[in-house]
Amino acid sequence: MNIRDELARSTRTLQDASFVSSSLDAELLLAHCIGKERAHILAFGEQLLTEKQQKSYRDLIDKRVRNVPLAYLVGSKNFFGHEFYVNKYTLIPRPETELLVAAAVEYLNEHSDSRLSVLDVGTGSGCIIISIALAVQRSGFMMGIDRVKRALELAKKNAEKHGVANRILFKRYNMLSLVKDKRFDIIVANLPYLSPVELVEARRTNLELAHEPQIALLGGKDGMLFQKQLIAQARKRLKPNGVIFMEIGDTQGTEIEQVAHQYLDPCSVEIKKDLCVRDRMAVIRTGAVSPVMQSPA
Repeated sequence: MNIRDELARSTRTLQDASFVSSSLDAELLLAHCIGKERAHILAFGEQLLTEKQQKSYRDLIDKRVRNVPLAYLVGSKNFFGHEFYVNKYTLIPRPETELLVAAAVEYLNEHSDSRLSVLDVGTGSGCIIISIALAVQRSGFMMGIDRVKRALELAKKNAEKHGVANRILFKRYNMLSLVKDKRFDIIVANLPYLSPVELVEARRTNLELAHEPQIALLGGKDGMLFQKQLIAQARKRLKPNGVIFMEIGDTQGTEIEQVAHQYLDPCSVEIKKDLCVRDRMAVIRTGAVSPVMQSPA
């Protein structure tokens, strides 16, 4: 079968399964399958597919029908203008997280003479810290931490792909408690922030979420377990006048502010909204911090 006919067949299959982007998905999956750009398959519709290519492609279409995310099927996702490898051990980068990167980059550029250090907590695919490194050529020490070994392996692969492996240290740590003898000017974090109820509802409305790692989505009973831990532990890991850029759930702004004042005073907290006018990011600016009491459970 040629490219044009196979595309038509697969597009109908995805349309029957109620995929809004059926044509685009079919084209991207076929381009990935035969190792060509999307423009190639659109220009060479008469090109015949081998039996192996046809089988491989139909297997991908079947997985897509079962709501496996497109990014997992093609193995990559665009984020902040760059292509990143992704796999089932990492959360797929979201457009709203680009707001976090943009805010951190803006802050670093405003303080370009200081060569500020950056820590990315829960780095996953590494897309946040790598995007920052690509946008800011002059920076201090940069580090990404995650508790999932295979996520860190992917982050290192992404750093090598984008030529910044020599600028970022990736380590396997669970939050900040094991990051010893280091303080940072900036902490960035996109940690799990869904409660169990919110996760169930999110998976009901977005079937693809069932294929993403729960460990990267579920934030404890109230969705704020890791945000609370990070804020409490940050006192020992932030330099004086440090800043935290943290992605949050759209109902968490008020509580984030309360927790920040509990553990990081003197500090100021700004809650920024995403393009849907929902609370999406907390920017916590601290004064001269010093060690404090125990972290929350």
